[in-house]
Amino acid sequence: MATQDGLGSLWINDIYFIQEEAKAWLNISHEIAAVLTIGVPAEHPFARPRLSLRDIIDEGGAYCFINWIF
Repeated sequence: MATQDGLGSLWINDIYFIQEEAKAWLNISHEIAAVLTIGVPAEHPFARPRLSLRDIIDEGGAYCFINWIF
């Protein structure tokens, strides 16, 4: 629904390097695992096709993008 309204999102899980600055900016003391940004994109990228679960999940339940990359 957000995409239909012209919004884009970005999941950022590499927050480790700015952890202290982010906690100060948000005025919180607990650890941040990830950040989800939502807003109007500067440009409209092409829509990527959805991957099937078979392509992204291995038998152990961990994410595996090998089939998608190669």
